[in-house]
Amino acid sequence: MSDIQRASLLVVDDAPENIEVLRRLLSKEYNVKIAISGEQALKVVAAQAPDLILLDVMMPGMDGYEVCRRLKADPATHDIPVIFITAQDDADDEIKGLSLGAIDYLTKPIHASIAAARIRNHLELKRRRDELQELNSNLEDRVREEVARSTEHERLNLLGKLFDMGHEAVLITDADTRVVMANKAFSDITGYTKEEVLGQKTKIFQSGRHDQDFYQQMWRQLSEHGFWQGEIWNKRKDDVIYPEWLSISVIRNGNGQIVNYISTFTDISDHMKVQEKFRHMAMHDPLTGLPNRAAFSEQLERDMVRAERHKTNLAVVMMDLDYFKNINDTLGHAAGDLLLIGIGGRVRTCLRADDFICRLGGDEFVIILHDINSTSDVAYVCDKLLQSISEPFLLNGHTGHVTPSMGIVIFPADGISKEELMANADTAMYRTKKHGRANYTFYA
Repeated sequence: MSDIQRASLLVVDDAPENIEVLRRLLSKEYNVKIAISGEQALKVVAAQAPDLILLDVMMPGMDGYEVCRRLKADPATHDIPVIFITAQDDADDEIKGLSLGAIDYLTKPIHASIAAARIRNHLELKRRRDELQELNSNLEDRVREEVARSTEHERLNLLGKLFDMGHEAVLITDADTRVVMANKAFSDITGYTKEEVLGQKTKIFQSGRHDQDFYQQMWRQLSEHGFWQGEIWNKRKDDVIYPEWLSISVIRNGNGQIVNYISTFTDISDHMKVQEKFRHMAMHDPLTGLPNRAAFSEQLERDMVRAERHKTNLAVVMMDLDYFKNINDTLGHAAGDLLLIGIGGRVRTCLRADDFICRLGGDEFVIILHDINSTSDVAYVCDKLLQSISEPFLLNGHTGHVTPSMGIVIFPADGISKEELMANADTAMYRTKKHGRANYTFYA
């Protein structure tokens, strides 16, 4: 693919090691530009706008939030997708970033497969949005021409012929937002016939997912700039709520009075499903369906932040299966796979709904127990795990038997970093194996 065809990405980060990781990950597929500060990022964007920006949150001087705010406030850069990259994993921080107009969040350390899938998806969505915006602009030009030379009746008849040929949904309203024209694609997406919506106000499509502030900002931008576009959730005739990418343009007559609004939109449900599927695949073990190492890393970082904020404890239980190799050697790997799947099911029955289990790989599992009041709370769960997992498994007509060896750490007493907790949990598990297996050991 030539440089002209390749999408351009701007990576904004003040840490050289982070820049190098992203450069290695992205440079084979994209044209990558670098900025090491917020101020430099704005200059790079002003010189040549990239297709997508990866923006670090915490930087000296101008932080990522301020950079994003300035980009979204400028009509020339408002539509550039921004993905925040941050070591922070707090819901409030994520909400703040998304409210400023960012489309996604990536947490450090960056997982290559997750980052690549999200970037690819957002660029594809941007491509589709740009195509829709171009279509909308062409339709707007046609309407202006007809406004200048046609009567209302003639104009609407001609527009109906033009718009029914398109694949994008088109809805035209009068200045009071009452529907005066809809094309076939509109009916295909929403389930409404043209006759059912003529004369109706567009509020009949509202899903209830957006508050009044959302609509007030939409109408403010339409009033000030004559155009709005974005993701919105609307409701079909059968009351099914779905996501669409919507563009709205204001049409004025020669005296500057609003005569019509043109809306063009596409149903992006399939895109969002694909995006969610990519994320699920990137974060789950394909054999057991349990969260994988990448998901565990994100979960533990979130849980540590929340536990620290609320002054609570959490436990991390590292678990290895004793003599699992014997199952593979005597009954075969298919039987071993069945046993691993069964382990996942049994562990779930021993945990509370808000506790977390993942398969790290092989026969290693790790569990996070939230809101721990004492070590006896953890011991109670581990005793249940010992009893449940030690029961025989039926594997393709044969009986298999394993036991768990577990190592336990408590946050924050046994470590204040993810790396320290994992190392200490592994040490505790090794002690269990050294002293006879089929048991659990607290690190402290």
